[in-house]
Amino acid sequence: MSVIISPYNGEGQIDASRLGGVMDLSTFANAVRIECRDNDITGFGVLPLYLQHLDCSTNKISELPSTFTVPPVLHHFNISNNDLDAEGFETIISAFYDTFGDQDLSELDIPPQINVSQNSEEFTSGVGGKKAALISNGWIIDTTFI
Repeated sequence: MSVIISPYNGEGQIDASRLGGVMDLSTFANAVRIECRDNDITGFGVLPLYLQHLDCSTNKISELPSTFTVPPVLHHFNISNNDLDAEGFETIISAFYDTFGDQDLSELDIPPQINVSQNSEEFTSGVGGKKAALISNGWIIDTTFI
């Protein structure tokens, strides 16, 4: 099941009715793909267990819960262009490392990706070893600063 939450009208223009606040993604328990880009979402709850693709880019996500975990099949994670700080970045990388650790995914047809680019703070701290391990196992991690 795919879930698309879009603020666009039928003519490709952003409508005034953007979804905002914290969105509880766990309500979409069977979703494998969730796209909620270009809204005003400030956070999301527990990710569905079967989620493979999440695109919540261009929102207002500013923090993640310390209990943030990653489903074991999530290979595309995009929360670029939000308001995350370095602590949020560390939470994300640590959660992906905890889930995938030393699993070599370099043979996948489509490389797994984590995109946290264009957020409010440059991500250069604390998780260098975990980030390097993920990259060496086939992950593409984009942390380009604004």
